[in-house]
Amino acid sequence: PGLEVSMTMLAVDALLDEVAENRAHIGLAYNPPPHARIAYRASSAQPVVLLLRKDHPLAKRGGPASLNDLQAYPLALMPSTFGIGHVVSMAQVAANVSIRPTLVTNSLSALKRFVTAENFMTLVGEFAAYRELGSEELTTVAVAHPLFESAQARVLVKADRPLAAGPLELLKWIEERMPMFAPVKRPARRKPIR
Repeated sequence: PGLEVSMTMLAVDALLDEVAENRAHIGLAYNPPPHARIAYRASSAQPVVLLLRKDHPLAKRGGPASLNDLQAYPLALMPSTFGIGHVVSMAQVAANVSIRPTLVTNSLSALKRFVTAENFMTLVGEFAAYRELGSEELTTVAVAHPLFESAQARVLVKADRPLAAGPLELLKWIEERMPMFAPVKRPARRKPIR
């Protein structure tokens, strides 16, 4: 009772600063880079995948996409200050390739709309497109690269900063009830009848 929650969407770099500077109690970030003043409270493997229409040539081909495939079709991306932008930047350096998007926007909604309207593709964490995947119009294709396969969603707090009761309760709720962070509940084992 009495807890007020304010949520702001930020690029991962700005989110890290908000938590590190005590302007935010908790951060939910996709693939944040390490930060000396930030502690991870929970992590969830969330590979970066291509989101595209089911009739896209890469979806029809089957199998994972390569970094070269990211250059072969119109690509819409988040800016480099976002988690996926960090993955793309690191992959370009690691593989010595240049991935040039046709469209850059900080709107996940816009990215999804471009993918449904044209032969675009975009990179997302699969969890970010669960509604669109249920529509039967879109699908995902894995990207065969260790940086894309190892991306993480994380719950962030400032290191060495105790949380007040309200933010601590919200943090517990996130850790216990958000599907990507909640522990997997396995059914109880039945005892054999003798």
